[in-house]
Amino acid sequence: MKKLTILIYYFMTLSLHQVSGQVIFRNFQEFMDYATGTSLGLKNDEIIFSQAKKAKVAAVLGIVDPQGNINASFTNNNQLPVSILPAEAVGGTPGEFVKLQFGLQYVTEANSYLDFKVFNLGGWENNKLAKINIDLTQTENKISLKNFLENVSNLYFNIVTLQEQSKASLSNLEVAKTLYDISFRKFEQGQISQQDLNDSKINLLTTQDNLEKIGFQLEKEYLTLKILCDIPDESGISIVQEVSEKGEEGQLQVELNQLEMNNAMLREAYAISNLRQAKFSQLPTVSFFVSSTRQRFSTEKYLVNNSFDWIPSNFFGFKLNIPLPTHNNISAIMKAKYDVVIARNISESSKIQSELLLKTLESDYEKAIFNRRNQREIYKLRRDSYEKTLLNYQEGIVGMDRMMDAFNNMVNSNYNLIASEIAIQVNESKIDIHNKIR
Repeated sequence: MKKLTILIYYFMTLSLHQVSGQVIFRNFQEFMDYATGTSLGLKNDEIIFSQAKKAKVAAVLGIVDPQGNINASFTNNNQLPVSILPAEAVGGTPGEFVKLQFGLQYVTEANSYLDFKVFNLGGWENNKLAKINIDLTQTENKISLKNFLENVSNLYFNIVTLQEQSKASLSNLEVAKTLYDISFRKFEQGQISQQDLNDSKINLLTTQDNLEKIGFQLEKEYLTLKILCDIPDESGISIVQEVSEKGEEGQLQVELNQLEMNNAMLREAYAISNLRQAKFSQLPTVSFFVSSTRQRFSTEKYLVNNSFDWIPSNFFGFKLNIPLPTHNNISAIMKAKYDVVIARNISESSKIQSELLLKTLESDYEKAIFNRRNQREIYKLRRDSYEKTLLNYQEGIVGMDRMMDAFNNMVNSNYNLIASEIAIQVNESKIDIHNKIR
């Protein structure tokens, strides 16, 4: 009974416009805007897209692939190396050798080296690969957003369904209490047996138990929704969407969404470019290099000394680099070939699925409208049958078993009607997401 009291209080607060400490959502659009702002997964997708754009900048630089360095050194030759020379070279006796030391004790040196490629087909293809990756990442982020909103939609309307069923269960509980009171009076008057009274009591307890189970499931759905949207536990959210019985809807226009197909085609283009890049990486490259060196030799240890001049030396040229095939290179090329074949098959499959998905959404929406129309009529008949059976039960014309059957049929029919009403909104949200994110 404690849980039941909490549920009753909860649904009383749903009618209020403000709930202290909670964020109120009156329709799916409001919650969708909120959820896209809290989802850490979507924020990570934005980071990945930013990385893809920066990788493109790096790929442009990789075309010339500049390499180089600048360094400086100061050397103290505290003991110069000794060279052996023929004595006659320095005016000595022929056939003899002398020991000589060359150089100065202190040497200051600064040099720079730069190398960049002037012919690099692999670099150009890698740049193309980076461009494709930006578009591919963008479509994958859209697919991620679309899937996220579809999952949010399912949980959101599950909550709406449970809330509406709980409201209906509260009304059913009152009816079950009324039935029990009638049965108790008839039992006291000796018109029904103890077994019939027990059946009436069981029906009351079952209805109450069903209401409590819905409450527990509702709490679980809220927690699942928070997990999906990365909403902290201490953040209160409350969905108060009203489900009104609408008239017959017109046919919604479902537009062709080629997002998955475009993504598959980009994956195919990426696979082809990746294969070309793997092949081009085995081609020769031509680089231009230049080097500049400045040296100063001194007998004094001071770094700054204008008594000795700097001696420059420079050189430049071109370098041809021919890579040899390796096991890793050959494996990469073979794998890239298979990736191209797989990507092409996925592209063909995506084209077929895009067209079938459009028809599926149209069919599901039409089925939901048709089902709701039937459930309205079924509930109307079930309720009428229950009311007539109740009158017959009160007059003693029918027994408890007929009465319980009529009551349970009406309750189940009411739940089915609620589900059919919300199914319309679920399909409308799916179509809206399908049409907008493409």
